[in-house]
Amino acid sequence: MRAFITTAAGQSTRFNQGCADPVLKCLYHTEKTPECILFRLLRQAVEAGFDRLIVVGGYRYQDLQHAVEEYHNPSIKLVYNPRWQDCGSMFSLYYGVLAAEGATELLFCEGDIITDRDSFRQLASAQKDSFAIAREPIFADRSVAAYQGSDDRLHYLFDANHGALTFPPNVKAVFHSAQAWKIDDGEAFIRMNAQLTETERRGTNLVLIERYFRRQPMEKLNPITLEHWINCNTREDFARYESQKILFDRAHESDRS
Repeated sequence: MRAFITTAAGQSTRFNQGCADPVLKCLYHTEKTPECILFRLLRQAVEAGFDRLIVVGGYRYQDLQHAVEEYHNPSIKLVYNPRWQDCGSMFSLYYGVLAAEGATELLFCEGDIITDRDSFRQLASAQKDSFAIAREPIFADRSVAAYQGSDDRLHYLFDANHGALTFPPNVKAVFHSAQAWKIDDGEAFIRMNAQLTETERRGTNLVLIERYFRRQPMEKLNPITLEHWINCNTREDFARYESQKILFDRAHESDRS
């Protein structure tokens, strides 16, 4: 069984900053772009042949429930994270992985990323453990960095205060993390998720991601570049996606013609 997991429990603070109409970020859409971020991800997961679609929510959960009901897909399993207010993103992934029991492989995408169809399919169909990377420069105020350490293992780095990134010495390679991962050994990932301590669950989802991917040296992993990718932290990011939408949808439109 192949499972797709996306997490959308956070409060969307930066996305709603200065706005009189707070929304759940993954459900945001406009008259120009009626398909929200979540529905785009779900459509791509369906097209890629995933058997179970797991959506983890918390903030404005009723809005998420109504949206999922409108989507009318029985493969979707909606999961509530009761710790969304007082813990980091790991609890959302933790509950999502619990709902993926029995999966032999998984694709995990954070709920605020937008990528093109071909890149999504490439990541979804990867035959070994793969981590997505973006082409954009890395900025400490909004990026997560992935790097190959001196131990030849994959590590992640970000600054919760959006200030500066401090790398350890002897880093061999640096990537801009696109916050999506293909897990080839679902059983191992599920087992490692169950073994997390309470303290670890209170952290970020990178706790489990790093632990899983650091089992193998970098030469055994597959970095996949997402050709067109936007992390929608703000409404300005969504507007940037709208202005470039033809690049994200070109393959989808050509298939229909």
